[in-house]
Amino acid sequence: MLYSAFVLGLSLVASPCYADRAFWTGDVPPAPASRATQAREWLEGFRALDRQIPTLSPSESAWLKREYDDQIASASGRFTSRAIAATDSTEYHKRVAGEHLDKLLLVVGTLATSERLAEQQEIRLWIALATAMMDSQFWQSVKVLVERKLVSREINGVKEFYLENHVGWAQTILNRVVLPMMEKSVR
Repeated sequence: MLYSAFVLGLSLVASPCYADRAFWTGDVPPAPASRATQAREWLEGFRALDRQIPTLSPSESAWLKREYDDQIASASGRFTSRAIAATDSTEYHKRVAGEHLDKLLLVVGTLATSERLAEQQEIRLWIALATAMMDSQFWQSVKVLVERKLVSREINGVKEFYLENHVGWAQTILNRVVLPMMEKSVR
């Protein structure tokens, strides 16, 4: 019980100011309309981020393949010094962030735009969203792109601690949406 109170308190402190309050403080699980509203808010935030990340040029893609992908492949799946050096490149961070956003946008877009999802499908999508929001490699790449001034500081209503805020929101998804829906379906 104490843990649940802590998670609820954390989610209230870390919740985006523009989010549907019912998602964060109302019924557990939140009503379908509240869940869709929150998903739409995140969809807009992640779309805004996606629009800012430059697409790799063919020469940048070729360089990254040669310096990162091919180096790891030639070393039987182990990192080489050249592959590690490539992980500090802007090209690497653009690719990591862009590929992750492609997957994330598909999931949150389905949650935001589907009229009615089968309950098990919706649960799987919320789990996928929570997992995607907790990806530290993605948020590290976003942070680098912000520091290199390729992406604006504000992402989903926060200007720092991107990973920490999104992990808190992911925990809220699991505790207020996924677990209660799973418990309900077991009864």
